[in-house]
Amino acid sequence: MFAVAIDGPAGAGKSSLAKAAAQELGFVYVTPGPCTHCGPVPAGAGRGPGDPQAAEAALPHIQVGLEHAPEGQKMYLYGREVTGLIRTPEVSMAASKVSAISAVRAFLLELQRDLARKNNVLMDGRDIGTVCCQTPS
Repeated sequence: MFAVAIDGPAGAGKSSLAKAAAQELGFVYVTPGPCTHCGPVPAGAGRGPGDPQAAEAALPHIQVGLEHAPEGQKMYLYGREVTGLIRTPEVSMAASKVSAISAVRAFLLELQRDLARKNNVLMDGRDIGTVCCQTPS
């Protein structure tokens, strides 16, 4: 498997370059944004999105999937497509709170690394090359 990381500041054109390169290479395009919005949302269910105990208890049960389609990356939660849902303002606000929890950040990092282990991927993000695609010591 190959993992290519495109790292850089916001607004530098990472996503445009990554999408085009992934399509040309036949790789799965992974951008952390949708993973961040999809993974932690159910972790906040119950007592609110900022509750660390509720989030940690939910993490082992979360089933997140990703599919690369010609129209872009699709995200699945428990087998149901949620690509549009995870872009809503409500989910963005909840994801922001939940992803501040260290256990959730670790979960998302492992989710992205697992995608890279199982697929040829092209990833973009501000710290994708320095954090996600590094081999843990």
